[in-house]
Amino acid sequence: MKFSNTLVFLVILLISFGCRSDAGKSVSIGLHAKWRCTPLVLEAAEAISQTYGEFWFWSFVSQATDAPSHVSDLEEYKWTMAIVKDMLGDGAKTFVQHQLASRKLSPTVEVHATVADQAIELLASSDVSSDTFAVVGLGSTRSVIVTSVDDLDRAIVNSEDEKFDDSPADLAELVLRNEHELSKCRNYGNSSNDIPVVILYGHIGKTGFAEWHSHLTELNANCKVRYILRHHFTPCSEQVALDGFDVSVYLKRVDYVVVDDKNFTNQLFPYNDGLPPKSIRQGGPTGEGLSTLTDISPEALQCLTLNVVDAARKAGGLDGLLAMLEDFPSAAAAASGETDFPCDDTEVEKRKTGLFELEVLEGAEEFIVNNFALDWTNTPAVMECGAALALCKDALAGVGLSDSGKRLLRAFPEATSRSLRLDLSGVEPFFLTDIETDDSYVQYLSDWRLWAEGRLERFRFRANFITITITVVAAKFEHYGFMSLFQQVLSQGLPFRLGLVLLYEGDEDILSKKIIALTRYIQDVRDSRFDAFSFLGKVSYDGIVTDSGLIEAAEGVGVKLNGKSLNELVEEQAGYTNEVNKLKQSLDLNLDDYMLFINGLVADGNVMGYIDNEIDRIQESIRKHGAKRPSHDIVFSDANTVLRRNPAAANDKAPRIKLAPLFIDSQFKRALESVRYLQTATFPPSKVTLWLCGNADSDETIRLLEKYLEWFLESQEKGSAVLKSVRFGLLGVFESAEDLLKRMDMPNFDGDELTKLVDDLLTRREGSSDIRALLEGAVCESFTSSVFLLVNGRYVGHQDVKEALDYELIVYGELALTAEDAFATLSTVSGTTSDQILLGANCIGLLRKACGSFSKASVDVENKAVSDFVFRSKETEDEPWIQATAVASIANPLSPLWLRTLVTMSEMLHARVSFLAYPGAIYEDDVNTFAFSRRVVATEPSFDSHGIRSSWAERAVFHDLPQDKILTVSIGSPRNWLLESHAAAVDMDNIYLSLIPDEHQHLHAEYALDSIIVDGSCVDRHQQPPAGTKLELRHTAKGSVVDTLVMENLGYYQFKVSHPGLWHLSLAGKAASIFELDQYADGRGAIDLNGKDSLMVHVDNLKDVEGNMLKLSRKKGMEEASIVESREEQKAAREDTCSASRDSSCGADDDTINVFSVASGHLYERFLKIMILSVTKNASKPVKFWLLKNYLSPGFKSMLPLFAAERGFKYELVTYRWPDWLRDQKEKQRTLWGYKILFLDVLFPLTLKRVIFVDSDQVVRGDLKELHEMDINGAPYGYAPFCDSRKEIDGFRFWKSGFWKQHLGNKPYHISALYLVDLARFREIRAGDKLRQIYQQLSGDPHSLSNLDQDLPNYASSGPAGDRVPLHSLPKEWLWCETWCDDESKKKAKTIDLCNNPMTKEPKLDSAARIIAEWTSYDNEATNITERAYGEILQDGESKTSASDQRENEKSVVDESASDAEEVKEEL
Repeated sequence: MKFSNTLVFLVILLISFGCRSDAGKSVSIGLHAKWRCTPLVLEAAEAISQTYGEFWFWSFVSQATDAPSHVSDLEEYKWTMAIVKDMLGDGAKTFVQHQLASRKLSPTVEVHATVADQAIELLASSDVSSDTFAVVGLGSTRSVIVTSVDDLDRAIVNSEDEKFDDSPADLAELVLRNEHELSKCRNYGNSSNDIPVVILYGHIGKTGFAEWHSHLTELNANCKVRYILRHHFTPCSEQVALDGFDVSVYLKRVDYVVVDDKNFTNQLFPYNDGLPPKSIRQGGPTGEGLSTLTDISPEALQCLTLNVVDAARKAGGLDGLLAMLEDFPSAAAAASGETDFPCDDTEVEKRKTGLFELEVLEGAEEFIVNNFALDWTNTPAVMECGAALALCKDALAGVGLSDSGKRLLRAFPEATSRSLRLDLSGVEPFFLTDIETDDSYVQYLSDWRLWAEGRLERFRFRANFITITITVVAAKFEHYGFMSLFQQVLSQGLPFRLGLVLLYEGDEDILSKKIIALTRYIQDVRDSRFDAFSFLGKVSYDGIVTDSGLIEAAEGVGVKLNGKSLNELVEEQAGYTNEVNKLKQSLDLNLDDYMLFINGLVADGNVMGYIDNEIDRIQESIRKHGAKRPSHDIVFSDANTVLRRNPAAANDKAPRIKLAPLFIDSQFKRALESVRYLQTATFPPSKVTLWLCGNADSDETIRLLEKYLEWFLESQEKGSAVLKSVRFGLLGVFESAEDLLKRMDMPNFDGDELTKLVDDLLTRREGSSDIRALLEGAVCESFTSSVFLLVNGRYVGHQDVKEALDYELIVYGELALTAEDAFATLSTVSGTTSDQILLGANCIGLLRKACGSFSKASVDVENKAVSDFVFRSKETEDEPWIQATAVASIANPLSPLWLRTLVTMSEMLHARVSFLAYPGAIYEDDVNTFAFSRRVVATEPSFDSHGIRSSWAERAVFHDLPQDKILTVSIGSPRNWLLESHAAAVDMDNIYLSLIPDEHQHLHAEYALDSIIVDGSCVDRHQQPPAGTKLELRHTAKGSVVDTLVMENLGYYQFKVSHPGLWHLSLAGKAASIFELDQYADGRGAIDLNGKDSLMVHVDNLKDVEGNMLKLSRKKGMEEASIVESREEQKAAREDTCSASRDSSCGADDDTINVFSVASGHLYERFLKIMILSVTKNASKPVKFWLLKNYLSPGFKSMLPLFAAERGFKYELVTYRWPDWLRDQKEKQRTLWGYKILFLDVLFPLTLKRVIFVDSDQVVRGDLKELHEMDINGAPYGYAPFCDSRKEIDGFRFWKSGFWKQHLGNKPYHISALYLVDLARFREIRAGDKLRQIYQQLSGDPHSLSNLDQDLPNYASSGPAGDRVPLHSLPKEWLWCETWCDDESKKKAKTIDLCNNPMTKEPKLDSAARIIAEWTSYDNEATNITERAYGEILQDGESKTSASDQRENEKSVVDESASDAEEVKEEL
């Protein structure tokens, strides 16, 4: 009897390993960054800066300056945390600990060090050996490095007469995003450039740092220097271990043998990466013969989640549930055998009765913390909210607000209904609809009371309750995006009155005036409101700018001017346009985009959210006051309506300093009590606290004070009620009331009264000067501006106060944002003070910004009807400060990851947790989607027994995995991380724990952060993607360059950045001559670029920033130029790029055959090596391989440089991160197929012209030069058609019937195992965009694109003409496969592919040797090369765990010459 080679191998292997031990083997997964290790104390300083503000950063620096000599990392950590707790409280300490464990601030510190290296390179004439040095005169041509305090003083003296605005460009551009500048001197004014700048590079707390810091602090206080601190350090030894990732271990579905019978990797990498034996669970289940979901009968699946709920309750409540969900495949299988009820439909329905009663839906998912709706897939955002809650909790408790403080932290709905409404009646809008008079809405009921009581449909009222008004500059057609909103409202029949106010920019804006006049004229002469709307749609869509074009557009809607000129119409409408101008000025309307108002409220963001709030408010008004009133009175009866708008008045996006730490420290509490205020009464307590930060020497300070006093006195005279809500205080440098009054100019007010008011403001309690200075430093040094207002801690710039009345708008705005809620909650307690209201209002503002939108839990988890499914944390107190409620189906494979986030955050906050575990249905097709899952969220750094920092807190550890099943590992991470495998002793795609020798009871695998993704959308001024635009990102120091194309799909672009640092983003290629940079916006704000050549991108953190938007504008004369580059233009661009490139192979397509391939798992890497050998042996030209890096193993990447050097080929590893907007694939194999076809336009350097894809399991017999140079008749790619000559396989040729037969017609179906891509043509016709669009349309159907990499190009080749991507048929001899092709055709085969055979399912290792005569020879040669490569690597004495770092973050390009092998070995 003949056994297959593979089966024999497995039997021998099992025998050689001997009997297994009783204990099951465990697995751990770690993740690290590749940059240098950053010190813990510096990360702590950055965590404090970014979370709590610059004042606390400098406080930490001062306290950490004289650090004791620490024996260990653990001692330094404890000392650091003691400072944090003393400064900011326990809650802050908890979350700083988390940030240190996660290493999220490590890249920020690394950027500091990178800039320090650049400064040394640019300025130092010799090596700078000290950790501490300074650069004097940033921005001066005489900038120098000094390494001692004495040298510093001499350099300052020498630079005193210098101006600092003409520095060398390389040095001047090194500006960090968040510079740490000490602001003790408040008198820089406009002459700060005259003061020497000193940048101190140092390691906080190290020897010598104290002397530098003390000296520079003194110089800064006397305004002798501007003091900036940046980090510089000697790297620590350990890796930067990261958390915030997920690990899933799946049971692999195996139809064909995927385990390689050779394993070289464990020669390079240890099984156990230093895990202490005690960390390995001993004596637990063996995992051998462990039942999993795949062993459960389909009948038992319907009761499975109910069984899990019962078993979890027995196992220990919430902790027990989490443990079971994390090991769901085996834990659920075990639970299925312990059912206490009959498993049938009737019983299942009965058990879920309570859920049905409360209308809990199976797909319900929510995560509510204190009425804030959080996204538990976004762990950093959850932790940011938790940090804000913890800080406010400590502060509120510290001022005696326990019960009311707990209520305050429960969150409040957004107060849009109380916001100031703008009176738009000064100009009559052009109304497109009128709900009360238009026949279109006659079917809507007019019984407003029934509607208010909820007895009619919410959006079926006949009244002008909701008025949407748009203001837009008439001739700015790029801002007419509101048209789609109007069309949507009309198409859905929503009862919203739609109004439009057309604006003009100034007297010179003649085009806008003409459009306004003509629109008004159309309104007057036509009965239909839609005619004017249609006219505007035509003008904006076509971009009409000529008089004749406007007149023609008017005639298109049936309006003739009857001899009138447009100028005459403009004159007739002069009165109206004047009113428009007044409205524009009084409401400070934005002319750079359209503005949207809902019932006079500025709607910024979720329009339907505003509308829902308005409907709730109007219904409440009707219920209280009746419906017998005009709709206008109902809408505006309880609203504050103003005639002026100040954008800063209620700007909830403005920065708000954290005042909570001031209420934790006793010194600051006394300082707050010492502030004198201008107020009408001390009771009731003031709702709004206004602080003016400034100094008596500033004209702006005097102006702001004058305006406030003017408003105060006038409001007092009128008896204004709002005045009772506010108190006003001065913080800053003010000498005396007499000096201050001399500078003020208020002739219309009583001098004695003014003197008294100013005297009261400046009076200080005896002995309060020092603590007041401390308070002023904490508050007024939080922003770079020297003069500004703080409104309950919210920043309002001095330029935002133009008139005295602006103060009233600001107070009203803050009342709406935070103050009314704070007052209503806290004033119920007797003796509540204005300071307590200030703290409460500040916390509300901070929490809304940190935690997001208000949302009450949709499910009452306290209801007994669902008690069987609710799991709670252990009670710690009667009424906790923080309560978390969550709902999720445990049939969702992601539920263990979500629950881990919830539990971890709740433990950090000491919160009460209620989790409703919905027992969702699991079907037979779902079984393989479940995994053993871990989310790694570290709460505190870990240390070994010697006090040295370890990485075990940041590792996923699995015990009791099935030992006798094939497992595969998948790593999930934030969308801006791109990971790679770094070290593993086994094939992590095909783990078979039973095959690991018994002396190794633990397997550790290490992954690395390969790149940080910098991505976003790019649009032009018409908000359209400039598809095909080339963008380039260049590192300021390393010279690294990455390029990409802007996709038509959402204007998406993606860069892969290998290292934190400062990078220049610029246009490249033809785009540089057509466009200029206009604006860049990210989560931190927008930057106007005004046509600059480049933009500085700061890659300085690991936090995912979504919504990056790059706006371009066309250069003058390039309005109609096409961005699509012809082949000639692409060739010229390649030559330009390559002439500036350091890569000698750049643009060498004519002399090189470029081959692209992918592989995952050791078996297919073995095939890949054989394919490479077969290509190189038969090629008549040099070959360069482009290999997808995403799934290559550490062992393969380790040997590849030496393999390339020995066989004389070049290679480059390419990679891409699947965009989050593109529907992803759940199975790794299908994801790999997607990478073969979906990103061909952006995966390779833009200089590459052609590439041939060759499957890793092919053997090439022909010369690929022939294929590489083949004419494919203008198609972007060419594929080989499937053979149809082996008749016995006809039943499996799915393309011969059904959909494919109909879709392709007479065209053949092509195979994706080999294809030629003309990248120049592919980009020219934007084939990538079309393929992604088709993929997005089809992939929503799980039964579509079964063979993704084949089906997609075949489908696209015969689609609609506009979306079609032509496909050229290659000669059939270019791909032979035994499954589909007969034996006769094999004689002409130029490549042989090891296709799977659906009839025999023969293992490929068996079929390869049988089908391909030369395969065994190639295999032996590849084995010998691999063994030699591993031997040389080990001989070099390098660490095994660093063997996969061939290139240290840069793309590998290995020259074909043998001499380069020595360089490669040294690098390894």
